[in-house]
Amino acid sequence: MALQNGIRVTSPLRTLLDLASVLQRDDIVAMGDYLVCEHPEGFPAPRNALYRVDQIANYLEAKRRVRGLPGAKRALELVQVGADSVPETKLRLAIVDAGLPEPVLNYVIRDSFGRAIAWPDQAFVEARLAVQYDREHHRTAEQQASDNWRNRLVADEDWDQLIVSNTDVRRRGWDGVARLVGQRLSRRRHRADLSA
Repeated sequence: MALQNGIRVTSPLRTLLDLASVLQRDDIVAMGDYLVCEHPEGFPAPRNALYRVDQIANYLEAKRRVRGLPGAKRALELVQVGADSVPETKLRLAIVDAGLPEPVLNYVIRDSFGRAIAWPDQAFVEARLAVQYDREHHRTAEQQASDNWRNRLVADEDWDQLIVSNTDVRRRGWDGVARLVGQRLSRRRHRADLSA
C-alpha cells in the first residue's frame, strides 16, 4: 500500500489484479494497455510507460491464490504497447476476435520526403489502411481542421483511412465495426491485387 494525498491505495499492479476478478476480458486488457502505453519523442504526445509487459508478468508470476490471477494472466497475453484509450483497446480486440490480422499501433505514416505526417491508432501497413478512433475532442472546430489536414496528407500517400466514432460503436457494436474494418481491408487488398 502507498499513500496518495493522505489516503492508503494499492499499487497499479495490485489494482489490476484485484479488478481482474470482477471485470470482463476487454476491460482488463485495457487496464494492461494503459499501464504499458508509451510513445517515443516525436510522437504528438510523448509518454512513458508505467510498467513494461515483462514487469507485469513477473508480478503476476509471484502471486498465488488470488481470485483475479487467472483472468489477469489471460488478459496479459493480449496487452499491446500503444493503445491510448479503452475504446482503442476494445476496437483492436474486436478486430482480432473477428479473425483479422493484428493491427500495428501508432504506426508512423511518412510522406515522400520521410517526414512523419500521421500516427494512426491502428494500421494495416501492407494494405495501407489506417484506422482512427475519434473521441469527443475531435468534435472541436480546431481539432477537425487539424484532422482534415492530416487526412489530406495521408490520402496523398495512397493510404485509406477509416474513422470510427462512439456513434458507430453504439449503432453497430464492436463486432459490427470490426466487420467494417474487414470489408475495407478486403477492398484495399483487392485493389492492390488489380494494380499488381
